[in-house]
Amino acid sequence: KTQTYRDGGQADQGGGIPMCTLRNFPHLPDHCIEWARDQFELFFVKSAKQVKKFYEEPSSFINEMSSSTDLTQSIFEVRSILSLLKAAEKPNMRSAGQIAFDFFHFVFRDKIMDLTAAFPADARVIDPETKQDKGAFWSGHKRFPQAAKFDSENETHWRFQVAATCLFASMLGVVEQKKDNDTSWCKDYRSKAWAAAQVKDLVVPEYLASGVNTEGDATAGQTGGGAKADSKAILQTLLQQLEGFKGKPQPKLEEAEFEKDDDFNFHIDFITRCSNLRADNYHISNSDFQKVKLVAGRIVPAIATTTAAVCGLVMLELFKIVLGKSAESFMTRQVSLAVNSYTSFEASEPRLFRSGVEKKEPRIEDLPADAFDEHGKIKAEYIEKESFAAYPEKHSIWDKLRVPSASMTLEGFREWLKNEHKLQLRNWSFVLGWKRVVDEENKELRVPYSCQIYPPPVGVDAKLLPPLEDAQGDAMKKIMSTAAIPQTQKMKYLSEWQQAKKTGKLPTSSGQDIKADMPLKEILAVMEVKAEQALKDGSIYPKWGKAISGLAGRRFWVIPADQTPACVTDDSTDVRYMARLEVPLA
Repeated sequence: KTQTYRDGGQADQGGGIPMCTLRNFPHLPDHCIEWARDQFELFFVKSAKQVKKFYEEPSSFINEMSSSTDLTQSIFEVRSILSLLKAAEKPNMRSAGQIAFDFFHFVFRDKIMDLTAAFPADARVIDPETKQDKGAFWSGHKRFPQAAKFDSENETHWRFQVAATCLFASMLGVVEQKKDNDTSWCKDYRSKAWAAAQVKDLVVPEYLASGVNTEGDATAGQTGGGAKADSKAILQTLLQQLEGFKGKPQPKLEEAEFEKDDDFNFHIDFITRCSNLRADNYHISNSDFQKVKLVAGRIVPAIATTTAAVCGLVMLELFKIVLGKSAESFMTRQVSLAVNSYTSFEASEPRLFRSGVEKKEPRIEDLPADAFDEHGKIKAEYIEKESFAAYPEKHSIWDKLRVPSASMTLEGFREWLKNEHKLQLRNWSFVLGWKRVVDEENKELRVPYSCQIYPPPVGVDAKLLPPLEDAQGDAMKKIMSTAAIPQTQKMKYLSEWQQAKKTGKLPTSSGQDIKADMPLKEILAVMEVKAEQALKDGSIYPKWGKAISGLAGRRFWVIPADQTPACVTDDSTDVRYMARLEVPLA
């Protein structure tokens, strides 16, 4: 066995583009493309999430915005939400076009006007301590920008309007979601003439000064910038408008799922036009559709000759597997056609997982003065130590634990772990798939969506619930006095009764309840059904699919090492690393 890609390695660590460069001072086409990719998420994903967040807790949302320290961003977000909500009241192609038109002016006019107001063309950098003039602010890589004015004759402008309108229309449900291989989607809304006719009927939004976020740029702090003095008042006015939507029905907004490989869905087209509008603001050369697709889609171009060479070398290693060669005969190759270099070396051993002790040093500011020795290091007694186990000891990704029988029950599985492996089963949450979560920096996170197997979830017996006609106080008294309801489950029964009272329907058994005497094979079948249900109701992100499917006809199912049950050893040490499990199905 040799090292696998999953064991990790030295990946190419890119430095990334500084946020202040992307936000205010781009000077390369790639800066504009990266920025435009973020705008796609902001326009067609985050804006819908913000609307949903507002309707979940309107007062809390408004208070949060009102107390924000980043007034510039808050003003932009509230204006964006208002534009969406106004359009959603009467969703049609015109209202979708108005959102696109609003965003054009918010981003390519207003933000640039804010920047040039904060830092005029003749702005100087003054040292705050010596008062020395350090030169012009707009110098070096900093380019003095120019605000955009919509021009229906400008191809970048009208194509932006077309792409953004169709994507917002899709979000509002005005047009159906694009299907794969459908090249005629929104075909009636793709022309210059259509865009020009639409724009004549749209309202140019008022310019609202909101200041500039200069975080990350040292020279900006020596010149001015920041939020305008009246930014707080502007924000409060916008929030008052947002108050008017409290109590109104929540619009159903469909978030976009970025797909770079469909040239007809407007995704790359939008990013291309958005990038070039940004480039025009800063007098930077434009980028074509294909370049934007490569950069925004994170596509790494492959040279045909290199690909052919790698495929040939892979086939040589595959022949060794077929011939049953030992691990020592496998080779790792490093090829550089540019300098005619070909290196072969023995493959690395796979990573071995061992038990150990993790040391956790507390924060220095939380420690008393006597917590340090004469060398200034934290004393051992102040360092927390947490033991963890690997099972089996020194196992690799290639190792696995084989469950003896397909008919073994959940309780039998627990006993097998205890008797054969000296492990205590504590918890087992089976991963059905993955949810898509976007963090504050608009980064996509893959979060497991699980279903509890052990301890077996306790179901609610509808026969023990009080009548739905009862008042809540009476229902609580009956639940608390019913001996058949375990003490630990009484609040769950109350919650189920409350939900039933709202819907007018008592809970029913799904027939998928996990029980201790259920065979593992049946439990996996239930997990497969639940995964399919979760995919249909949107709990699982379709792009990543289900974690379990196609059990019929399989001889066994493997539970990956990072999804194995939570166990402890006989001395109560948590098992951090456990070999994968192979569960027979036949």
